[in-house]
Amino acid sequence: GKPAMGTKAVILEPGRGLQVNDGMDFYAPDSKQVTADADGLCSFPAGNGSFKLLAVSESGYAQTPSADIIKTGTNKLSAWATIHGTLMRGSKPWPNQKITASLNENWTGDPNESRVFFALEATTGPDGSFTINHVPSGPVIVARRLDMQVGRFFMTQQSQLEKTNLDEKL
Repeated sequence: GKPAMGTKAVILEPGRGLQVNDGMDFYAPDSKQVTADADGLCSFPAGNGSFKLLAVSESGYAQTPSADIIKTGTNKLSAWATIHGTLMRGSKPWPNQKITASLNENWTGDPNESRVFFALEATTGPDGSFTINHVPSGPVIVARRLDMQVGRFFMTQQSQLEKTNLDEKL
């Protein structure tokens, strides 16, 4: 592949979590973030032990353990997927509904494991259609999100959608 200039990268130390909003914006207040230069290169301060490198750009993403980076010296991006769908209520399109997509990750429960959470959302249009961009490949759960206020608290309820209503394209 060619150098991925402008790719955002962050190092996750063992046990750290990171949220990626809409595939491009990181939320990791304690983690060092950098942007790749014109040659697709970036550098981080020397650290101790293992880590996971997360890299994202408009064209793709990568989650790479430090052992793989040390072995190959590179971090190859995988293409994003896009989810297109139409939300129906009975036989009619359902507009103005919040749709979420979340990865069905196999977390081991190990407190030293670094985790990346992808927050992916869309709102259905007048015809019930929606598109969610920057979706990592792998099993994904797509749901309708309903935010409710109960007293002073806000709650979110998600109802998983039927997979038959989705047109998933890679």
